[in-house]
Amino acid sequence: MYLFFLLFAMCSAYFGLTYLYWAFFEGRLPPPFRRRSLYSILGISVFMLLVFMGVYLSPRMDIGIGNRILHAIGGGFLAYIVCVVAVRDSGLRIRGMRFFIFSILIVTALGVANEMLEFLLQSYTPLVFSPTVTDTWLDLASNLVGTLLGAIATIFLLKTDSKA
Repeated sequence: MYLFFLLFAMCSAYFGLTYLYWAFFEGRLPPPFRRRSLYSILGISVFMLLVFMGVYLSPRMDIGIGNRILHAIGGGFLAYIVCVVAVRDSGLRIRGMRFFIFSILIVTALGVANEMLEFLLQSYTPLVFSPTVTDTWLDLASNLVGTLLGAIATIFLLKTDSKA
């Protein structure tokens, strides 16, 4: 159930990030969403579901390795991709380094928010999200690795503006 909440959160983040980037870099609202946004939401959903299925349906997957993959690919990597498609789909022109730094900060904040939610759920429900003391730190490190992989994979997908 928590994974479907994350899927919903990631798709919602697409719309929120579109507004955030435009407000931060342009000081105004973005143009209206286009059909391309629906395709991006569908792509985000399919990618995340494939990651979930790959991790949880693999009979040989160690739970610790699966958790690292989930946080790296389903967390940091996908969150960075969501940043990329939110900016690309809205037509915002932004300098590459500005986008990279701002996106790293956003993805890190999303990772920390996820860990705080896991902490609250583990504190007040019988669910266990962190079986060891170091699990949260490994999750955040996995998010960072995934974010950097996302940045490398998408470096040429955005229109950058040298005057932005």
